[in-house]
Amino acid sequence: MFEKLFVKYARAVSNERERKRLYKLFCARKMSEIFFLVVCVAIIFEALFYSDAIDAAQISDWQFIMLGATLALWLVSGIVALVLWLTFRSAYKKILDRPDSASEMPEVASYRRKTRDGSASAKKSLRWAAVVLAAGIVAMIAMVAADFVLNPEAEDLGTLSYAGIGVFAVCLFIFLLALSFSQFKKTAAGDTVEMRTAGEARAIDLAQGREHKYSLQEDKNAQTYRFLFPDDGLFRKAEDVRKKQVKISVYAAVIFCVIGVVVAVLFFLPQVFGQNLSGYAYPVFLTILAVGVFAATLPFVLQLGKLEKQQKIQLESNPAYAKNLAIYRKYEQFSKVKGKVIIICLLLSIIVGFMLAVLFPDAAWSVFAVILIFAGAFLNNKFVAELRKEVRPIEDEIERERRLAQESAPANQGTIDADEEGGNGAE
Repeated sequence: MFEKLFVKYARAVSNERERKRLYKLFCARKMSEIFFLVVCVAIIFEALFYSDAIDAAQISDWQFIMLGATLALWLVSGIVALVLWLTFRSAYKKILDRPDSASEMPEVASYRRKTRDGSASAKKSLRWAAVVLAAGIVAMIAMVAADFVLNPEAEDLGTLSYAGIGVFAVCLFIFLLALSFSQFKKTAAGDTVEMRTAGEARAIDLAQGREHKYSLQEDKNAQTYRFLFPDDGLFRKAEDVRKKQVKISVYAAVIFCVIGVVVAVLFFLPQVFGQNLSGYAYPVFLTILAVGVFAATLPFVLQLGKLEKQQKIQLESNPAYAKNLAIYRKYEQFSKVKGKVIIICLLLSIIVGFMLAVLFPDAAWSVFAVILIFAGAFLNNKFVAELRKEVRPIEDEIERERRLAQESAPANQGTIDADEEGGNGAE
């Protein structure tokens, strides 16, 4: 059922029986997580359906029983999911920390070492982000508790509670941004765990009877302009602009996330607009974030566009760049339709969010429009993977030609030097 997701863990285990035991534990963990998420969705739907009855203090006995049962199920399933996650994590960590054995494939031992080192490096680089997330959780709990202490008779959450939730949302978003940025940096440098272990993964999959399938995570060239910009000068400029673009986009995302959360919280406060307009919180937040990041990164997008035009002229005029031009054409065609899927889904999410907000202004139904963003991200990864499968054979040909040229260069240079010495002697 979860074989594809388990592959990266299976590669660290040589013994088949142990691998099967670990897989069973992995399946139990995944099932518990799925069940927990289903219960979470059920709670959200119940809260939205019964919001009017709860606000009016007219909730019926069976509604109260359903809410109570769902909350109890949520608590139990959450504890079970957490226990199974910790159990699996502990079991896998013991496997990674295991010393090399002479009875196992050398690739398996190498895979464990590289995975362990990569995991330790990732934890170290994200330590500050974990502290920020923990601080956000503590702040939210403290502010909600203080709100209840200061206003014990209030039926709804107060301003202090919403502020605490806002602080947590900002901290969570910063953590996710740090996680994404760290992964992006490693991907751009060709230094992710998947890229480091790509060779071992192929050998282990063959030995364990699996077909080794292409993965974007182990593709070193998926996030580079190396083959799109064969001119070294333009390549360095493009990479420099892209790195600056990523940094600015991260800073802009953090800044506009904070602004967006602050504005979104205002829609939950009846005293601001005279009524609860929580339905507008999500689309307004997303609009502020999207417009802010777009405006901040637009100058870099324009710079990259100019560099692409310069490189395109070289590709079309120099026959030596014929294969690079073929790659460029595929990326150009991709950018016209499939490359815009994630942007289209983002815009649709904003539009659908506002439509739901107009229909249900005092309920947070609009938040379900985020599903469109997840769908866009899924489709984008799928389309990029398909593009990379088409492009990689051409890139391999360019690499082979480059290696052959480098290998033959010393021999040719030696022949030229010998001819020159012979010519000088004849004279």
